[in-house]
Amino acid sequence: MPTAVGPNTKGEENLVFGYDLGDVSNSYKGAPTLNYTAHQTAVKQTSYTPYSATSNGNWNNNHPNAIRAYNIDGGDITGYVNTGVGDWENTYHAIWEYDPVLDKPVVAMDCTDGNWRAKSFDPNTGQWSSQGWGVGTKYVISWDQWTTHLDKSVNVGLYTKNSSNSSNFWDGLSGNSVTSQNTKTRTWQRVYHVYTASSNWDQTIDYQRIYMYGHYFRNGAGVKVKVANVQLEINQDYASPFTGVTAGTSGRTTRSATQGLLDLTGNSTIDLTNVSFDSNAQMTFDGTSDRATLGTVPLAAGASTYSIEAVFKADSAKTQVIWEQNSSGVTQHQRACMILISNGYGGFNGQSNDYHSAVPYSTGVWYHWIITIDKNASTNPIKIYVNGTLYSQGDSSAGASNLNVGTHGAAVGYKVNSNSEYFDGDIKFVKVYDRVLTAKEIKSNFNAIKGRFNI
Repeated sequence: MPTAVGPNTKGEENLVFGYDLGDVSNSYKGAPTLNYTAHQTAVKQTSYTPYSATSNGNWNNNHPNAIRAYNIDGGDITGYVNTGVGDWENTYHAIWEYDPVLDKPVVAMDCTDGNWRAKSFDPNTGQWSSQGWGVGTKYVISWDQWTTHLDKSVNVGLYTKNSSNSSNFWDGLSGNSVTSQNTKTRTWQRVYHVYTASSNWDQTIDYQRIYMYGHYFRNGAGVKVKVANVQLEINQDYASPFTGVTAGTSGRTTRSATQGLLDLTGNSTIDLTNVSFDSNAQMTFDGTSDRATLGTVPLAAGASTYSIEAVFKADSAKTQVIWEQNSSGVTQHQRACMILISNGYGGFNGQSNDYHSAVPYSTGVWYHWIITIDKNASTNPIKIYVNGTLYSQGDSSAGASNLNVGTHGAAVGYKVNSNSEYFDGDIKFVKVYDRVLTAKEIKSNFNAIKGRFNI
């Protein structure tokens, strides 16, 4: 999942549209999804009440930081004490404790000994078969994890029943899989495991529980693991970023198709209904039908000076649109379009096929392109910068389009009015400015991102 933060681009004061899949704070929130387990997420309280399961034995001494925890709807989710383990009053259990980094309660497990301990709960998914899920359905459990040792993670699985009413982890446990391990100690990191519903359990039985065991892999003095923000996504084979919590949703939190990717300017919605997502939950384009449409066009009708910026990698050589704003109902195209052509070149497309065979490109290669348009310029109204340097400049017989006719639409990854020229590959960010960026600004913008893409 993405961890980068977007660059401080030059020309921001004239930015009219932009997104950045690496800017998880301001732009990319994740693929549209539904989290069934948000009810098990604790929220920050103004004060915390100590929790004691028993005053007998060493329970209080073993759990000095135990507190009560509540979800966003006020439900008390304190618990996880296993009274079935031998000498339970003197051993260690999963508890809620306040975490200063996340600034809220998290589940902590002191693993001094190897006795059974776990965060366990009903995900409230209901009967799987009634929702169209069955054998072969992929699902993902993801969580934030903190650990004292890199070989220490929680062991996670879905506990279900078979037709004989026997319960087990029929789809397996996460084990100490690579995706469920931290890469840094004493640091909160997002981890996950992907499962496949097997024929060993009965999807018509409404019984499921998630167990997150803390007593596997490594135990001993000083060993500890903490868990927060658990997410269960069904009918999905990749882990998307945590949805957060929303009051009054019966423990289920959604991220809609227009909430996953936010316009950095706040001027438009971006609809992800028709895009794909890779194994890292990053937006990608399949070249046949994928596209992201905008709710409001960035450039005003009549715009004659603007700049288009993008970082992209094409997986095939064909005619394909990176970004376009287009007019409808006119004889000649009134469009501002960053495009790649099947002859291995690309550039700008406006009125009557403007300057779109100006720059060569190769498949499988990351590029940073900025196209500037100055309709008022007497010469070279179109300039194309590749990886921070001016590569080509010129004009065409029809001149640079100034978007002065018709109603407009805008999209990433396809030709707006023709429903064609779908992009095949990745477009990590697009930014549109309502003025011409200077060569110095363009170089600065490239320098800000070149290390991220090894350009």
